[in-house]
Amino acid sequence: MLTIEQIVQDVQSLPMLNEVVTKLLRLLEDPEVSVNEVSDLINLDQGLTADILKLCNSACFGLPRRIDSIHHAAVLLGTDILFELTLTAIAGNYLAEAQRGYSLPQGVLWHFSLACAIASGLLAEELRFPDRQCLYTAALLQEVGKLILDPYLEPLAEDLGRLVLEEKTDFCVAERQLLGVDHAEAGGAMLSHWKLPDRISAAVKYHHQPEANDISRELSDLIQLSDMLVESLGMKAFRESACYALDVVLFEQAGVASDRIPELTEALSTRLTEAEELIHRPA
Repeated sequence: MLTIEQIVQDVQSLPMLNEVVTKLLRLLEDPEVSVNEVSDLINLDQGLTADILKLCNSACFGLPRRIDSIHHAAVLLGTDILFELTLTAIAGNYLAEAQRGYSLPQGVLWHFSLACAIASGLLAEELRFPDRQCLYTAALLQEVGKLILDPYLEPLAEDLGRLVLEEKTDFCVAERQLLGVDHAEAGGAMLSHWKLPDRISAAVKYHHQPEANDISRELSDLIQLSDMLVESLGMKAFRESACYALDVVLFEQAGVASDRIPELTEALSTRLTEAEELIHRPA
């Protein structure tokens, strides 16, 4: 059985999340941050700058003219959207590979994660949620713990399938039965190691049990709702098994009227269609 100490050790062997993201998160906490400060930071990484400009000029945004600089992108799109583009460009490199322990072909985990991030953006708009960058970050990276656990689960993939699909065991419970930890706990440890803010690592650690999150409960609640919207479209992060049925009561408790849910789901479907280039990017 794995321990959280072993998980942390494994995390240390993985490449760090690009430090531009952690610096951007700190920078964007300042309400007075300027477009120049944000664009200057991103421009320090030439490869990342190229990836972001490629995303800006993709069909997903459909902008009437070509964007040729990060400063231009920041002015046209705003710093919030630019941050999301930056994180998305980096996260795809981590999440696009196949996860054999979870029986996920190449691109599936990336597809699901991107969909959850887009859903979180829709919820942030709907609720005028003030911490949009943190919510998007946590929603996009909620499954990163699977990167650590996958090699350990690969020889146990049939056992995981039997527990979840045949015996209807809760997914995280099944992971803990087989390994001693679940992907949410591993993900929280991974993000802490990457020095992301505590509220983000806690949101990921408790995204399947928001009630246990005493640091950033609202973030975990909204991630759970994002997952519900995504799974209502038939997308899943483990074969044909879904973690959540869409719970209208939970949406209403969060401030989303029940008659808004179909519109949010339709908007999510539209944005995912527009983001096909991102979803099907190579690993």
